[in-house]
Amino acid sequence: MHKLNPLVLILALTAVFSCQKDEPPVVPPAKTPFEVLIQNDISVLTARHAAWLSGENGAILAFRWLDGNDTTQLVVPDFPENTPAPDLTIAKITVAAGNMVSDTTVSLKTYTAVRHGDLVRLRELEYRQTTLFNIVFTNITSLDSIIVPDGLTFARPDWWNNYNGLYQVQHTGQIWLRLRFNGDPAWRYLAFDNVSGGKIEATVDPSILPVEAYPVPVQLPFAAAWKYRVDGVTDLAGQRFIPLGDLNRAPGGASPVFDKLEVFEPATFDPVAPPVVPYSGYRLRLAGTSTEGEGYVFDQFVDKLPAAMPPANFTLNALGFGDNRFAGAGCSADFEALVLMRRNAPPDHKPVVEWEVYVSPKPVVSYLLPDVPSALGQLFPDLKNYNFSQTVRARAEDYQTLPSYRAVLEKVFANDDPFWQARGGLIGKEKSL
Repeated sequence: MHKLNPLVLILALTAVFSCQKDEPPVVPPAKTPFEVLIQNDISVLTARHAAWLSGENGAILAFRWLDGNDTTQLVVPDFPENTPAPDLTIAKITVAAGNMVSDTTVSLKTYTAVRHGDLVRLRELEYRQTTLFNIVFTNITSLDSIIVPDGLTFARPDWWNNYNGLYQVQHTGQIWLRLRFNGDPAWRYLAFDNVSGGKIEATVDPSILPVEAYPVPVQLPFAAAWKYRVDGVTDLAGQRFIPLGDLNRAPGGASPVFDKLEVFEPATFDPVAPPVVPYSGYRLRLAGTSTEGEGYVFDQFVDKLPAAMPPANFTLNALGFGDNRFAGAGCSADFEALVLMRRNAPPDHKPVVEWEVYVSPKPVVSYLLPDVPSALGQLFPDLKNYNFSQTVRARAEDYQTLPSYRAVLEKVFANDDPFWQARGGLIGKEKSL
């Protein structure tokens, strides 16, 4: 038998171990900080906010409560390179009355695929002012109908109060009304310009008012209890508009169902010449849900009011998952942003919890809601347990002038233009899946 020389064996083993020792070590992927800034201009007396970043499988990477009127850094110090971008969730906690948890609404918005260095601005943009409008009508025997666009009725003029009306009106400097009186079928109108301050008063004989032009009809996609606003644009840069819609209705009241708008405008009737209006173009906003549960949303600036609203031809289909933590849809991808919504079911569940997820659309979107930070889960067990109804509601948002999902996110995060959706040319479709 051939015997192995011990010296040869030692040299061979030394060579093997030397080769192993000289091999370069396995280098872990590089890690860099990932940061999102959130500037919160909302006082904590109005609403409490929290935010967190989440990674794969919903794991929480960073969490912070947001101070009011301050900027918060949300930092992941060792985020690996070449890793899918994290998602950002912002929770808004508001109390409707008192300080009980049962009076609270928790609204969450998750934005997928945020970028390092993104700045998110939380603030309420309000370009309208509010004025108490007191008007008295003289020399009439009956006031048959009166509409003060964007006015909330405190007192309707009638015989028992000497035709004294009181309205809280939201406006940008111009207030007008239309009315019918003494059985006359024609509408007459009255306009006030350069309105400012907390209250204005007027006494008017309506018989001297001009007769109004016929209303402009706009056919809607279906019959519904529509929420809508129509504004004549007098100065877009100066944020000045004339409201052309209905009264503001008190919450909890009956909502009429209709399938056509009749838009009245403050323009003197002339049977020969077209009406001359004191504005150029319109902003038209609509939101409604059909009896089949399909929703339609529209927010655009238009040169003239359309005879019929354009259709929202987008496909939204259920994926068949029953997990309450799941949110997803099958859809056509010919729009910019898909919003997936989950909600609990009051009054059986309190407080109200609403969660929206903004994702880039693709044929199949399957999303698992992120983990809930313990600081929120302890306060709101329904949120911690994803105690939502079985319905996933999806909204397709198509923008005529925004080219991508990222462009939509940048508008949402900047939050510096109350008209960004109208400028973007929004038309959308909602559906319960």
